[in-house]
Amino acid sequence: MSFDLLFKKMFGDENHKERVSYLVSTMLNLPYEAVKDNIEILPNDKKLNNKNSKRQAQDVVVRIILSINRRISLEMNMNYNIANKNRNLMYLANMYSNELRNKDDYSKLEPCIQVNFNTVFTDCENNVLYDVYSLKNEYGYELTDMIKIINLNIAECYDICYNKTINNYEESLQEIIKYGALLMENDYDKLEVILEDIQMEEEVKDDILDSMEEYSEDEDFSYLYYDEEHNRKALENGLKSEAREAGLAEGRAEGRVEGRAEGLKEGKLEIAKSMKEENLDIDIISKCTGLTKEEINNL
Repeated sequence: MSFDLLFKKMFGDENHKERVSYLVSTMLNLPYEAVKDNIEILPNDKKLNNKNSKRQAQDVVVRIILSINRRISLEMNMNYNIANKNRNLMYLANMYSNELRNKDDYSKLEPCIQVNFNTVFTDCENNVLYDVYSLKNEYGYELTDMIKIINLNIAECYDICYNKTINNYEESLQEIIKYGALLMENDYDKLEVILEDIQMEEEVKDDILDSMEEYSEDEDFSYLYYDEEHNRKALENGLKSEAREAGLAEGRAEGRVEGRAEGLKEGKLEIAKSMKEENLDIDIISKCTGLTKEEINNL
């Protein structure tokens, strides 16, 4: 379901709230029944604050009405580069700022949470599978819990399930990993296998599989999927090509620098050799060429 449009259709459908309720309750560790009975799917296409700015199109946005109400943005990121990070941060900031315009009492503002389903590690240094970001200072003090970002590497989740190493992780994380693997899969048969291990009502599982089959048989939908997949691979190949070109260019530049340095050294050695043949003092030769006495004596 990592195909962007498929993700939106699967989890942004007002008539099938059970799907997104399971996903949100798992990611936020909330009771499923409470989420299902109190979830609202919000419009995901809103104009940004500036009247001249373009419209934003978040993937799926929901609101949970519990003792503490929450607004949650769910984002599928197949290419999580710096541009996507900045875009998603803008989405989150705008979701929060929209509340400021709609409420007079700031004490009644609702926490805004963004859940990013990525195919790469956000924290590349530590390879954190599931991590939560909030506003904290250098001592770990949390300024506010009104804004949070959750990142899950669904590609890594898929590998964990495929390699059957899920028992190496804490029990609290295992169900999240299964959902990550579910989101990464686009094949009907493999999706059915993953769903077998997920804690979910059978009728909801059947509903997901039926929708998956329906979308796979839709020619227009299939065309959009392959078009997006082509663009994704083209982008990846383009980035790899750029990296290769950059590496080659850097290598050529380094080669030119090294070549000039080697040429200069050879020139100095030739001059020193000629001076030595003229029986000039080694100290003078060293001073004129910058070579060491040892280098001169070896000529």
